Amino acid sequence: KSAYVYFLASQSPKGGYQTIRGKLAFLMRNRYIDDGLAFSGIPIDQAAIMDAISRRDFVEASRLVPDEAVEAFAITGTAKQCMDGIARFQAAGVDEIVLIPVGEAADREIGYKVIRELTS
Repeated sequence: KSAYVYFLASQSPKGGYQTIRGKLAFLMRNRYIDDGLAFSGIPIDQAAIMDAISRRDFVEASRLVPDEAVEAFAITGTAKQCMDGIARFQAAGVDEIVLIPVGEAADREIGYKVIRELTS
């Protein structure tokens, strides 16, 4: 099993949440993932996200993505939290994690250090 996962390492525990929230909102506009979202058990107002995206109100769409969704569908936080997040996906049965680095250059540098640590 493989998964594409947004990945943002930062200096602070929740430093990447807002960026990841925007990325997830854009993904959640897809009505074909509604079963997966429902299965997660996380209260996500997908219809409201879809409406906000259709109006190009990305701020509102991002606001509608709860912290629980960021924690379930992405890997973000400090380098340690990111390592724990990768382990969480592996424990869930994901064999191949394709990390999608996002964020500012400084964030990506922290993320690349995490990736180097994984591959060494």
